Amino acid sequence: QALGHERWAAQRESVMWRPLLLSLAAFHATLVQRGRFGTLGWTACYRFGDAELQTTADILGALIDKTPPAGLRALRYSVVQMVYGGRIAAPADRRTLLHAAEL
Repeated sequence: QALGHERWAAQRESVMWRPLLLSLAAFHATLVQRGRFGTLGWTACYRFGDAELQTTADILGALIDKTPPAGLRALRYSVVQMVYGGRIAAPADRRTLLHAAEL
């Protein structure tokens, strides 16, 4: 339960909080589901769990009040390259991750 009701309602004053949090949760779910296909999803076994989702929500909370272009670029880089990309070693998997982030 990385994103409970308290977390969902935490940033009521920010208009972008819920849509961005939902997008991050969908991105996380996509990466987790790819892992269920074994080597058809990733070339190695990456176990993404609640810790990564919680970390992305924490990063979103820290960057939500930044100006839109800079804040969104920082959010994207932090989540894709640092939180998830930091665990990925294979170049093919890195391309897959970057492509999933484009969707």
